[in-house]
Amino acid sequence: MDLARATGQPWSPPPGAAEESLAFAPGMLTEDYQGEGKAFAGPVAVPETATPLDRLLGLSGRDPRWTAGPGTAGGAAGHEHAGGPLIARFTVDGADPGQVAGLEADWVGVMIFRKAFTAGITGEATTVFMAAGPEEGSRSYVATERITGRAPDGREGALTIQHGGLESDPDAWFGHIVPHTGTGGFAGWAGNARICHDEDGAYFEIRLG
Repeated sequence: MDLARATGQPWSPPPGAAEESLAFAPGMLTEDYQGEGKAFAGPVAVPETATPLDRLLGLSGRDPRWTAGPGTAGGAAGHEHAGGPLIARFTVDGADPGQVAGLEADWVGVMIFRKAFTAGITGEATTVFMAAGPEEGSRSYVATERITGRAPDGREGALTIQHGGLESDPDAWFGHIVPHTGTGGFAGWAGNARICHDEDGAYFEIRLG
């Protein structure tokens, strides 16, 4: 189903399959198998009028409302599929000045950002941002952020990403998942994670590998 939605194709299960699965699924999807770090994420609430398939998806920790979002075919989406990137969109909800203990200098600045992740990964992050250079737009920066959230397939966890570069040269930007920082459903995640921008705003392009 995920692949069908990500590529804009219709899909439906065989008649009666979802109803049959609902008959025995509650006895299998117990607390022993659902929750962070387990085979299935926690149940997702769905309306009482939901279809049998949507009820089954919600029961198994999947969000039946998930869609890949605009741009999946050849552009920025919000899901990892068929070896493509995971597009994790975010907004910056707040920022506070930071400081390095014992250091008072005008050649480097530190900020603490609070982010909300809205697609691809849904959750939040705290970012420690350090920049050098006197002119905005030509500074160099490096940032480390801890992201906690939920992937489109229902996995929940946390991981650390570090990224940076020259503001004036996107080709110099770099980013990666810091090895061995993933927990829960993100345990073992590794790969590139670069900041990108399009008409809809900023996002991480995460390529697991």
